[in-house]
Amino acid sequence: MDKRGDLQPGDQIDTLLDHQTQRLEDIANNAVDIIKINLLILGAFAPFLGTVFRNEISTEVIFESQFLRYATLSWVISSIFSTIVYRIARGKSTSQFDLLEQAIVNDWRDPDLRDEMLDNSETYEKNVNRYTVLMAMSVGLSLATVLFFALTIADTIFDLSSTSKRNAVLVVLGFGLITGFGIEIIRLLGRGRFWLSSKVDWLSSKIDFNVKIIGLNTLEIKVGKTEITEVVEFFVEKENLSPIRARLIKSIHDLFEYEPWTFDDLSSKLQDEYPDIGLTKEMIDRLVDEGYLQKIESRGPRTYLVHERREKIVNDEDIDKVVGEELGRVIGHMKQDNEVKELISQYLGTNPSNAKEVLVSGTTPERIDKLNTIIDLIRREYPHKEPPGKEYGKIQFRKSMERYQLTPKASRAFALVLVQQAKDALAEKAHIQATVLGYNGLEEFIRALVRHETPSKELDIRSLGHLLQTKEIQEKISDDDLGLIGRFREIRNKAVHEDARQIDSNEVQELLSIIENIIWKYSN
Repeated sequence: MDKRGDLQPGDQIDTLLDHQTQRLEDIANNAVDIIKINLLILGAFAPFLGTVFRNEISTEVIFESQFLRYATLSWVISSIFSTIVYRIARGKSTSQFDLLEQAIVNDWRDPDLRDEMLDNSETYEKNVNRYTVLMAMSVGLSLATVLFFALTIADTIFDLSSTSKRNAVLVVLGFGLITGFGIEIIRLLGRGRFWLSSKVDWLSSKIDFNVKIIGLNTLEIKVGKTEITEVVEFFVEKENLSPIRARLIKSIHDLFEYEPWTFDDLSSKLQDEYPDIGLTKEMIDRLVDEGYLQKIESRGPRTYLVHERREKIVNDEDIDKVVGEELGRVIGHMKQDNEVKELISQYLGTNPSNAKEVLVSGTTPERIDKLNTIIDLIRREYPHKEPPGKEYGKIQFRKSMERYQLTPKASRAFALVLVQQAKDALAEKAHIQATVLGYNGLEEFIRALVRHETPSKELDIRSLGHLLQTKEIQEKISDDDLGLIGRFREIRNKAVHEDARQIDSNEVQELLSIIENIIWKYSN
């Protein structure tokens, strides 16, 4: 802990993991309790009948009662629901630690693991809600089982009429629903969040997060000291995006705008400029699925060979010749240095006199594998021993890196925030500022739209006027909307280059609203 008593990143992760795991353990334990109650109900019913009503009730009459059939059905369904919840919740509570294993394997930083856990909390909360609903149904059915058993006894003794039986069934079902789902209904009405609120209050006291409930079991978590900008607030409030994903989109925009990038590019820049922001491929995949990022298919082969020494892709060259040249350099070193020769012989499992023949034998993939392994051995055992001017390098297979970029849907928040600022400026009679802000918001969106249609296009022309003339925009945006955009550009130019006092505030307000609608229209 630091001087303020706040938990450090590793402790934050432990606290989050403990919190989520404990909730699942509690649900699993509650399911076991219901299973025990159901067994107790079944185990108590028969002895109770045999002891209290053995002279008054016939066994044949009991088994003919429709209430006994209802009781059996509700008991079976309740037990099945409880068993399902127990098995899933118990399994999920242990699989929570799979994320830690994944973090170790992929060498995640603490912020990566923390943000992945928080970003995935929506799925976690949905699962918890499903388990809670099943538990409520199980409780209601257990209560209905008890009442149906009671009605079985009453029907056997008093021979209830058809109307009484029908009304009794309705009463039991209503009682079971109200009792079983009462807490859920109250929570849906906004009055029953005491359990979740207490958990959230406890969690926020342990972690340096500001946490508040903004909906049914939905947590808005503002992480660390990162400033929550208007854009992030727009994503969270207007588009119902988690704060983790919102601030990741904001950081991507700050670093690349709408230029394509690779996962490694983003990871490296985040570590340098936004070290508190976590990043995992799962987080990127979610943003792709939600339409805020697009994956750009790579041109050319998906797998290629890289010649380490020349730092060059050699797919189009004679690979066997390239490998032979590197093996020749290794053999030259082997002839000059007996220690290296002995090391290579041991690896190849042969004596030094046969090392050369064994080294160059085999298929091209086998020779590549031997070359790479021997180079690693030499560099590990005898670093700095490669002969000057005759260095050698590995031949490695690499996959082409997937590239991503922000979509027009992601640009919508950045553009509309500027449009809203323009409206605010207009309300203050700042006509020039209002038109410039609105113009900038429109330009932001149009640039994203062009880039989305042709990711490889060179956007060396930056003005909105030139962007509007591109083929992508002419084909994408209708003539009527282009006309409205042109009218707004005229007003902006008049405000900036002529006399702002000639500007009609009402017309600017109307055009800003139109621009806002255009952005929404073409960003989906």
